[in-house]
Amino acid sequence: MGEICWGFHVAIFEEEIEEKKEIVEKFLMRLVNEEKLGFIETYLNSSEVDIIKKALKVVEKELEAWESSTRIGASLEEVKKQILIFNDE
Repeated sequence: MGEICWGFHVAIFEEEIEEKKEIVEKFLMRLVNEEKLGFIETYLNSSEVDIIKKALKVVEKELEAWESSTRIGASLEEVKKQILIFNDE
């Protein structure tokens, strides 16, 4: 989500993610703060899961395979697996 908020430009953000950028940034900051506090697990409601799924799809479209692990810490194959996992839920 960091890439869609602060990385590359998503021209039609609200159309692609179906949520206002400010809400996504607030959600991302919650996750960042939880990580800093040492949280191992977190609760996600259905709208937050939807945001993550849509963000992963945008990242998959925008990044080249060679740059994904550097920019997001995961390969595009791992991103695709996460999309599938979230789609099953």
